[in-house]
Amino acid sequence: AAFALGSLYLNGDGVVRNAAMAAGWFRRAAEAGHGDGAYNLGNAYRLGLGTQQNLTLALQWYRYAADHGSAIAAFTLGRIYRLGDGVRRDYPQAIDWLKIAAERKFAPAEQDLGQLYQEGIAVPRDLEKAIYWYQRAASRGHTPAIYDLARLMLDGNTAQRGIGLTYLIKAAESGFAP
Repeated sequence: AAFALGSLYLNGDGVVRNAAMAAGWFRRAAEAGHGDGAYNLGNAYRLGLGTQQNLTLALQWYRYAADHGSAIAAFTLGRIYRLGDGVRRDYPQAIDWLKIAAERKFAPAEQDLGQLYQEGIAVPRDLEKAIYWYQRAASRGHTPAIYDLARLMLDGNTAQRGIGLTYLIKAAESGFAP
């Protein structure tokens, strides 16, 4: 119930939008072991929504949420460490968190892993692994991964270019415009 109340206050759904009330309810949910509540509390601390901005607490709550099964929290940690967003860039930690999120079938994490392998960032450049991760994300309908897969395959051999064109059309038809 605490998570549901936090969501109502965060979104102003049937109540006056109140970020402080939302953060308070997310804290109660998180302290009761609710992974999504912990993730949302992490967001509140990271963004300063209804609470004072505090990256250290945000990271703690994201870790707690990820440890309790939240794929999006694991992805968020992966992104924070990959980009060095308020922390020292840490590719090994980023890859660990992204793989956890990808194991939980979170398409944006799969796409990020594809990009890392395609560009050879913190891992050996491996186009087969890049294609693997892009295809996993694309199979979930993740349009940015479909586009990345298309671009990668368009640079390949003749057979890959045909497949790449198919993916590019699919991305365009879904309205993706990078």
